[in-house]
Amino acid sequence: HAASGGFHLAMAVIASGLCTRLDLYGFSAEGGGRYFKDAVVNTVHVIGLEHYIYRTAMEENLGVCVYD
Repeated sequence: HAASGGFHLAMAVIASGLCTRLDLYGFSAEGGGRYFKDAVVNTVHVIGLEHYIYRTAMEENLGVCVYD
């Protein structure tokens, strides 16, 4: 399994310290596709785990805010 490109980018922005908050839109535990109707997430990505990490970061006040 591998992290998605979006997950890598979000984590890089958070780790960079350039922003005090990162708002993420359209992420869901089911794998999203909200903005791209016919999008299919590659099964190599564990989207549920990525979603859990985003939500945990938000609950721990690590500068992440997730909007489904």
